[in-house]
Amino acid sequence: MEECKFCDEKFESEKNLHLHWEEHEEELNSHQKEKIKKAKREKEQKEEINRSRRRNLLLKGLTGVTLIIFVALVLPQVMSMFQSSSFELDRQPMLGDENASVTVVEFGDYQCPHCKTFDSEIKPKLKKEYIDTGHVKFYYINLPVIDETSGLAARAGEYIRENDRDNFWDFHSKLYGTETRLNEGIIVNTATETTNLTAEEIREGLDSQSTANELQADQRIANGNGVTSTPTVYVNGEQVGNNYQSIKTAIENNLKNGN
Repeated sequence: MEECKFCDEKFESEKNLHLHWEEHEEELNSHQKEKIKKAKREKEQKEEINRSRRRNLLLKGLTGVTLIIFVALVLPQVMSMFQSSSFELDRQPMLGDENASVTVVEFGDYQCPHCKTFDSEIKPKLKKEYIDTGHVKFYYINLPVIDETSGLAARAGEYIRENDRDNFWDFHSKLYGTETRLNEGIIVNTATETTNLTAEEIREGLDSQSTANELQADQRIANGNGVTSTPTVYVNGEQVGNNYQSIKTAIENNLKNGN
């Protein structure tokens, strides 16, 4: 049990204690206030993950007649809602020529080991063969599915894209290249090493509502396309395997057909 030094109330965990400290805000020092922010952020991220899991469980629970009714009556309406906005990419980081005829989109999680492999082995091949030659433009959409730290890394990426866009991909690649498990310190240090932003700015960005809104927008894109795992890859709006050969084949087919 954790005991509050200000009122002697006891709590089951340190995180709950830190959330309680908000009632004693006038008595706190700056270090304790930072702990409150971190606890609130982790709580919010956990609630978002739980909401996403509940939505997935609800969809999986539709069986038999209920599923038939859903497919026949509801699904067409839902799909029509997302047709024009589900792949809105204007606010996503882009690599390549904006006039390229083929669009590749990756949904990723900075803590996903398969996403790390994608970034270190597959993306460099795509960059050399198709992105640098002007045939493909590549977009990255955050989909933190592993834990709260995944959401923290995604928030950092959103903030950097908004405030230091030119250095986003340096941050992106270095964070994916981190060999140890991520934590807030590693994320902030990676950001300061690869961008023009200070540690204070990054930490403020992690807590900002605008950053949270951007991450929620990414989640809506994923939900609208039924994406629940990473890495998930689309080529010109069609989902393909996340291996190099599948992506290459889809790109070549689109180039051949003049798309």
